Amino acid sequence: MTLDLIIDGYNLLHFAGLARVTYGPGDLQRVRQRLLVRLANGLTVEEIPRTTIVFDARDVPAGERRQENFRGLRVLYSPPGKEADDVIEDLVARHSAPKQLAVISSDNRLVRAIRSRKGISIDSDSFLGELERRQPVVAESHMVEQTPEETLSDAEVEHWMQAFGVDEERIDPEFPSTGPQSIDPPLDHVTQFTEPQEGDPDSGAAQPSLLDELEAELRRCLEDEDLT
Repeated sequence: MTLDLIIDGYNLLHFAGLARVTYGPGDLQRVRQRLLVRLANGLTVEEIPRTTIVFDARDVPAGERRQENFRGLRVLYSPPGKEADDVIEDLVARHSAPKQLAVISSDNRLVRAIRSRKGISIDSDSFLGELERRQPVVAESHMVEQTPEETLSDAEVEHWMQAFGVDEERIDPEFPSTGPQSIDPPLDHVTQFTEPQEGDPDSGAAQPSLLDELEAELRRCLEDEDLT
């Protein structure tokens, strides 16, 4: 069950290490902003709309609103003549279901106020530690689904092809591969070499050699000269 949270702003600011001894012009407003950012990033989407942070009205110009919304968080500033503790005590006293209310503060005055109504008291240091431990989980809960990448329509493709002077007819078509191709020729197309066999009429052993034919022709020529 999600609780309603009331946070003592300046008390938490101190435990978060953001408080200073002295503040220059605008410094207090900047450190408050840093604390609110940390809370908005650390609380879950269910807790944020049920969280109220109360600050003293220091460094709040006269006439400024005493209430604002920061990324879903309700932020209150104490009215003139009152402190943040006064405002928080009043909120606790008027809460309709205090057992479902938690006050985040290490101020003894506020601890007594919430416990007197059977509510939950959480000290500032423990609260900051819890925010640190849950940070990865909370980061996922704040993630926004990304828009899927859009593809170009046929008309858009044609437009850009014309813009860049691409001729569609000159684009080589892609043919699907039919599997790995062998670089060796099929063996059944290769004539097998066999050594000539003795007695084979087609073998070199049965045919007269060119040298034998030349010798025979030379003898005939010499015989013809002798006869003449």
